[in-house]
Amino acid sequence: MVNQKIEQAFSQIENKSAQIEQINYFFKSLETTFRKILGDDLLEIEFARSSYEFYLNLSGSRRVTFDVLPEGLSALLSIMMDLFMRTDIIRKKVKDYSYNPCGIVLIDEPETHLHLQLQEQVLPLLTELFPNVQFIAATHSPAVIASIKSATIFDLTTKESRISEETAGRSYSDLMISHFGLNNEYSETADQIINQVNAVLNRLGEKGDEVKKALQQIYDENSDYLSPTLKIELELLIAQQEAQHTAHQ
Repeated sequence: MVNQKIEQAFSQIENKSAQIEQINYFFKSLETTFRKILGDDLLEIEFARSSYEFYLNLSGSRRVTFDVLPEGLSALLSIMMDLFMRTDIIRKKVKDYSYNPCGIVLIDEPETHLHLQLQEQVLPLLTELFPNVQFIAATHSPAVIASIKSATIFDLTTKESRISEETAGRSYSDLMISHFGLNNEYSETADQIINQVNAVLNRLGEKGDEVKKALQQIYDENSDYLSPTLKIELELLIAQQEAQHTAHQ
């Protein structure tokens, strides 16, 4: 980034308008990207000439340097900077600073160190910044494979490929089952609770009052660990057993 600033200064001295425009676009794109990533529409990138250091000025009157960014953001920034430098070298070689180079970029697990929201954004951001580049990414994240259209997804386990229309926009729980081989969408803790419920139903059969008491005990012991969906399902099951018991009295 410092090199770009120096290049910008020399371009202004030499009145190279095309190069100035491209460098301005670089900083504008970087600023727009960080606004999207951090959800801050007022964020600005500041260059301190006295220390040759860049700062992020956030809307909440905070001013931070790039070296204090979280590891995930730093990893994403590293990928972006590497691509910006490579495209800049190509533009200089062809002497066309408006040229968008084409090429192939391989990325291993772009979701590494990224929280879920950034996992959703990483490929859309990169394809927007570098429209003529083909990205090939190895990922274990349903958020990554569901984040982008007009892509081909290849399963290295089954050796099957599918188009992104089959994955983009689908729920992560659905993708974890269909694409990543999980048995269901629930956690191991939830599976254990479901197994307890099934064991009660199989063991007690039609004994409505005993079933209700056993299910109520499972509910009371695990209420803090039940998802809203599982909590509702178990409450309905208990109510059903209560209704059956009342009907048989």
